[in-house]
Amino acid sequence: MRSILIPSFRSLALLSLFSLGCGQTPTTPDEEKPPAPVKAVAARMVELGEWTELLGTTQPIPGRAARVSTAVEGRVTMIGGEDGAGVAEGDRVQPGQVLARLDDRVARANRNKFAATLAELDEQKKQADNAVELAELEVKRLEELSRGSTARNPLVSRVELDKARIARKDALSKQQGVAAHQTSARAELKALDTQLDFYTLKAPIAGRLGLFQVQPGQTLAIGATVTEVVDLDEIDILCYTPPRTARRLEVGQPARLVGHKGPPGRVSFVAVQAQSDTGNFAVKVRFPNRDLALRANAVLRVQVRTQPEKERLTIPEDALLEDQDPPVVVVVEEITTEKNDEGKEEKHGKARQLEAVLGIRNREQHRLGIRDREQHPVELRRLEDPKTHKEVSPRDVLFVIEGANGLQDGDALKVEDK
Repeated sequence: MRSILIPSFRSLALLSLFSLGCGQTPTTPDEEKPPAPVKAVAARMVELGEWTELLGTTQPIPGRAARVSTAVEGRVTMIGGEDGAGVAEGDRVQPGQVLARLDDRVARANRNKFAATLAELDEQKKQADNAVELAELEVKRLEELSRGSTARNPLVSRVELDKARIARKDALSKQQGVAAHQTSARAELKALDTQLDFYTLKAPIAGRLGLFQVQPGQTLAIGATVTEVVDLDEIDILCYTPPRTARRLEVGQPARLVGHKGPPGRVSFVAVQAQSDTGNFAVKVRFPNRDLALRANAVLRVQVRTQPEKERLTIPEDALLEDQDPPVVVVVEEITTEKNDEGKEEKHGKARQLEAVLGIRNREQHRLGIRDREQHPVELRRLEDPKTHKEVSPRDVLFVIEGANGLQDGDALKVEDK
């Protein structure tokens, strides 16, 4: 029995070793990981300024838009100028140009009636002047007779002379009363003329005539809008910006429109007080608009230059990995040039992640400088090693713009042509 068990035990041991050996792959030396293909560029100097983008609505500048409305109640008798041969909607009008008329027959009749009263007062004034002249002559006659009288032979009594003097005072008083009536009547007539002028609706400013909102024969109440006159030779774009953006804006900064060709504009107004409900600041950017390329109440994007153009060291925006805080760039170091099997030169190097040290943005210390969204360069102020926090020169490396995701420090890279 013993001689049978021992060989069986040895057989099991050999079988187990054989099974373990069958499940393993023969060990070989580690193969080198192939270099990751990337596209990379060097930092370069670019003429770059900071342009801050705002969103706003176009509107006429203050004092260049006027509403033509009725100051009196009346029925429309004419629109568009005299006898319908005046102006049409969209035409350019001048201040004082007639745009519409209301039925003024009753007001004109009252005015003419009062003008007749004023003519009557003119005649009363002449009569009062004549009465004063007669009273003066009577007083003068009696005074001359009084000077030639004696105590024994009086030519005029004192009572007659006093009565003549009182009559002169009465004539003068009546003359002054008629003159006062004339002054009051002239003022009343002037008021009637002004009221009569309300029945003729005129352009208050120079500009383009808007839509007529009434028809002939329509009776209008006081304050009813007839049309509008708008001058858009210059136009404002009203924007509302958060405090961090408003701090960078100043009156006079140059501006440009996004998606529109035209002359540049300027910041014309920056509010000193924020809105109570939103906390945003009102900003106006003014543009010349003689060709009427911009219309009112349109939503547009504006870029304001908040820092001047100058030479800055930049990298492409595609080189930034901004899903991290602070933003990171992957650079190619230890760059060497080798020839491939086809005899072409290839650049090789190693990957390294660095922090891009930046300026102020959104009240925080960020890792980016000034941006230009149209050219897509980003100002680079410093490169910093995230481990040692030592500065790295940006001029001795290439910045990966494609294929940077997943790269670790020390990974072998092959730089392909961009």
